Formats: sequence, C-alpha cells, structure tokens
Amino acid sequence: MILIHYPKKLQTQTSNLQVPSLTQVIVHKLLESWGYEGLRIHAERVSEFYKGKRDVFQAAMVKYLDGCAEWVRPEAGLFFWCVVGFWSTCFL
Repeated sequence: MILIHYPKKLQTQTSNLQVPSLTQVIVHKLLESWGYEGLRIHAERVSEFYKGKRDVFQAAMVKYLDGCAEWVRPEAGLFFWCVVGFWSTCFL
C-alpha cells in the first residue's frame, strides 16, 4: 500500500485559496444561461430583498433599543454591529 502524504500547507492552500471545481462549473453554467445582464438583475433583486430586511431590523432596533444601544446602519453586508449599555436602566 502506498500512502501519499500532502503537507498541511498544501492541503490548506487547495481548500482555502482555490474555488472548488464544482462551484466553478455551476457559476459557468449560470453565466451561460443568464448572461452578465441576468446576473446583474439577480444581484439587484437580492440587494433589494436584503435592504428590506435591514430596514425592518433597523426599525426594531430603534423601537426597542434607542437610548440603550449604539449602532451604525450598514450600507452593505448583513450585520448590525452594536454596543449595548450593559448597566443601562433600559432593561429594568
């Protein structure tokens, strides 16, 4: 029996630095089907969908955490980073 030992660094590079072949094939087929314009339209729809979720969450934060926490509304991304006053009387 022959064992091939790949150094850990090589394994890490293969899994972290290179997109898996299956993912590449899926994206290639998607672009063949949609074209770049279709991809742009899809990205805009997804962006609007998540923007709506962001706005609902922002409204809930204003309603329940205003004066108890500080945050910045994200312009991109999916996460609010906030600082909650631990000793705040808001939660008593």
